[in-house]
Amino acid sequence: MAPWSSSRHNFFLLPKNPVVIVVSLLLVFALLFHPVRNLWWIERTRARRMAALAIFAVLLMTLGTLMWPNSNKQLCSDTNALAERMRNFNRERQLQLNEAENQFNTKLDAGKTEEEKVKIGQQKNEFFDQWLDRSDSDWDNIFLPKAQNLRKEIISRLATQSKDQKDQLMVDDVLFDGAAGRGAFEDTADALDSWASKLCPWPVFYRCYLWC
Repeated sequence: MAPWSSSRHNFFLLPKNPVVIVVSLLLVFALLFHPVRNLWWIERTRARRMAALAIFAVLLMTLGTLMWPNSNKQLCSDTNALAERMRNFNRERQLQLNEAENQFNTKLDAGKTEEEKVKIGQQKNEFFDQWLDRSDSDWDNIFLPKAQNLRKEIISRLATQSKDQKDQLMVDDVLFDGAAGRGAFEDTADALDSWASKLCPWPVFYRCYLWC
């Protein structure tokens, strides 16, 4: 897949807002009004027609309720929370790795025979392989899917996309397509924070407090 392919499709996503959802559901109702009303079994009586249309309307309303978006503020809060969780997770896993490496190195230094050192070296390699497998699994199955969904939702809510936003889409696609792998924890977290700041800009006084 070309690095710009998913970005190009994202340019044409409709924003997920109440107006778009209501208009879409009304369009569905209008398009299916005649087919539902004139099904061979339903069209026999007026009561069946009214009941069928009422049930159809209720189903569409239920669908709209399930699709109804959270507020931008909540979306940005969820995005920032995931980014921070990713950073904390990555730091903790790295600390575990460093601690284990120190322990294995201490055991190797204390080994009295070559056979004992070889055995410790094999245990070290097995531990690192398991650590890498767990990291890959957590990245692929927990963090990356959530990051992809949040980013997609934010992009869909941005009314217009500036050149800066389009450039960022092309740059960080490699992170959110999973090509960078587990090594992209920090960069992906930074990208999530960046997208959240575009949808929910921080107050000027707060930015000044941090960087002025």
